[in-house]
Amino acid sequence: MFYPFKGIPSRLQLKRAYTPARADWKFLYFTDMVKEGNSIGTDFAGDVVQIGENANGKGVELDDFVAGFVLAHSDPANAAFQGYVKIRPESTIVLPKGKLSYEQAATLAAASATAAQGLFHRLKLPQPWLPAKEPLPVLIWGGSTSVGMYAIKLAKLSGLLVAATASPRNHDLLKKFGADIVFDYRDPEAPRLIKEWSHGKITSALDAISEKDSTQLCAKAFGEAGGKIASVGLVLGDHGVANVEVVQIQVGAGNNPARPTEFALMSEWYRRLPQYLSELNGIPLKVWDGGLDGVSEALDYMKAGKVSAEKVIINIA
Repeated sequence: MFYPFKGIPSRLQLKRAYTPARADWKFLYFTDMVKEGNSIGTDFAGDVVQIGENANGKGVELDDFVAGFVLAHSDPANAAFQGYVKIRPESTIVLPKGKLSYEQAATLAAASATAAQGLFHRLKLPQPWLPAKEPLPVLIWGGSTSVGMYAIKLAKLSGLLVAATASPRNHDLLKKFGADIVFDYRDPEAPRLIKEWSHGKITSALDAISEKDSTQLCAKAFGEAGGKIASVGLVLGDHGVANVEVVQIQVGAGNNPARPTEFALMSEWYRRLPQYLSELNGIPLKVWDGGLDGVSEALDYMKAGKVSAEKVIINIA
């Protein structure tokens, strides 16, 4: 398939391998954002095969190896689960050839951008290029999700002390990624134990689950000073802790020029990400071969809650 640049000369076009995000099956099954005939799919990696006239000179060249993500509900004719994808150069991660496979590269964009926006923009925590002078504690709830694993790696690169939650079978992996301590998320005593470990000094948390009572459990791990939780989901209802604020991560806003502050902040992250490839690489992959025919099976696998400490990949090529 080939999609010409009608009316959107500021974008690139590319193709190769793709990875579904948790949002894909949620959009498909639980919202009316995806209509019949629309494309879906979020993350991708591929080679640039066309550059719109207004996208020239913005750091991306023909045949560049790139990664990125698109949100299907924002453009029904452009999403990752199709032969070609269109994206703005400012929202593109240009990668060195030979360092990563297409499958590895396809894991990078949305999950790392969500973690980066949550930690650096919503929580205002130190960044890898401006690390903490003292090791501040941060909580990553849902450390074995793809966002959680990237959040652990980014927090550690930023000089933070990292507490995470996950099922016990994933504790060693998360410690390998940089978590200083990992708690069983099913343990009803986990919030108390986290607070005890940090001596009540946690004031920032990233909730990479944002379902059921995860946000409330995060809030209970905070000390008397309270603080802020960055949530990957909608902020709904009262979490029960008066001095803890919950803010929503809106990673799609970072690809939207109509949100200039978010757009500039995320464009900076995309430019800086390649220098941290060696530290960010290593997320376990579960690869579906067979091209687009594997999409339904992969989404059902995710919907069934089978994903744990891995990133699902669909190999289109």
